[in-house]
Amino acid sequence: MCLGINPVLRPSESVAIYSTLDVLDNLVMGSTPYGMNYQYGSSSHLPYAGFSANQSVYQDGSNSNWDAIRVKNLWGKVDLQLFDLSFGRMPNHFGMGLYHNNGFGLDADYGDSVDRIQISSVIPAFELQLGASWDFSSQGFSSNIVDPQADQGQPKDMDDMDDSTRWTVYLMKKYSPVKAARKLKSGNHIFNYGLNVGFNRHRYGMPAMGYSPLNSPTISSDNELSELASYITPRYAFYTVPDFWMLYAKGNFRFEMEVVGKYGWITKLNEVDGMSKEGNDMNILSLGGVMRMNYRYSKEVTLGVEFGYASGDDQYENIENKGSTHYSNLPAYPVNPNDKYNNLFLFHPSYHVDMLFFRELMGTVYNSSYAKLSFKYKTGRWNFGIDGILPMANEPVATPGNSRLYGAELDGFLNFTSKDNSFKFGLYYGIFYPLNAMDHPESIYGSFAAEPKFAQTIQTHLIIKF
Repeated sequence: MCLGINPVLRPSESVAIYSTLDVLDNLVMGSTPYGMNYQYGSSSHLPYAGFSANQSVYQDGSNSNWDAIRVKNLWGKVDLQLFDLSFGRMPNHFGMGLYHNNGFGLDADYGDSVDRIQISSVIPAFELQLGASWDFSSQGFSSNIVDPQADQGQPKDMDDMDDSTRWTVYLMKKYSPVKAARKLKSGNHIFNYGLNVGFNRHRYGMPAMGYSPLNSPTISSDNELSELASYITPRYAFYTVPDFWMLYAKGNFRFEMEVVGKYGWITKLNEVDGMSKEGNDMNILSLGGVMRMNYRYSKEVTLGVEFGYASGDDQYENIENKGSTHYSNLPAYPVNPNDKYNNLFLFHPSYHVDMLFFRELMGTVYNSSYAKLSFKYKTGRWNFGIDGILPMANEPVATPGNSRLYGAELDGFLNFTSKDNSFKFGLYYGIFYPLNAMDHPESIYGSFAAEPKFAQTIQTHLIIKF
């Protein structure tokens, strides 16, 4: 359960303040029964939470991992005639959301926010949007970690040497939904496109998480300046992500695609065993992309096909969690002195392809090529659809079963939308049939060998939009 709010304040015609707040963000209903408290034990008059019919207040550190109200974005925008000036913590989204995704989808669990100062403008003659920004990727240590208990006023960046800064430029041609619908209705086509490129430079940084022998500094106790200084280590890193998107539509046909590349290097990763070598300790080169086509066969029927690709890397076969597939269990720095590049590409977790394999078992799309066929039928306020997904591994050796085929998935849905689009109810069912890539053969796992079995999910959605 979640209540997403996007309030906007407008002090004047040229100034606006935007924000994103989530209330009870992804609350598991029934997860805070009265009488059960993770930190302080149970209520004396109700020691057994299984008999509780009531729920306690949702509170970080007591019965939850985060606050009941989470402020995710807060930024301002000023119209300066020649260009718009935006600044603050703002959502970051581009194209189909393959790599930069703001997580504004009704069923999205993740979202990108960036601390940014941006200027943007429009060239009316060509309907082109142009923008450039200075992004504060990581400022390293701030002054409130030195003496977190003190009332020290405004925190400050401790040192510029450990800052990672990103510069982003973009160009986009995109018709508004109203204008696009008008052009299509009149028989014309629409052609939208965009290019977003980000550049990161980082000279010095904090140790890689989990690899430093030093005790990590915390904001619950004081930290000595000399100890903090010992954390700063040379990096000399560079990273760029070019992202291209396009959309073409005419009549009942729609074609959309997005291609993203990652290139960069980290010169020094001395604290990671086995990484230090001549030249760069890690080189990054990976690619991901999606191509989607939809055809409205009739007023009721729409057919669709989607192809996706995310490069993989055979370095990820030698992981401690052998057999695990979720991306969160992948090592941050796989060690293979004979591998020149790290080629792993991951889609954004809020780019949803299916219900089970990529979303739950893998966590997102990586080391995969997939084909997806869709059938949708609409009658009145009711919608019915079936999706078939066939995922395959690009690097078979990096799968649990050292094979190519992950399996096959079939998803179906039936939903109802009110006439004013303010209420939506849906039933969803998905089933995944695993194949050889998900197997755990005895030749690899020994006594832990096992055969994978069906995965199924049944879900319902109740959504109110306002």
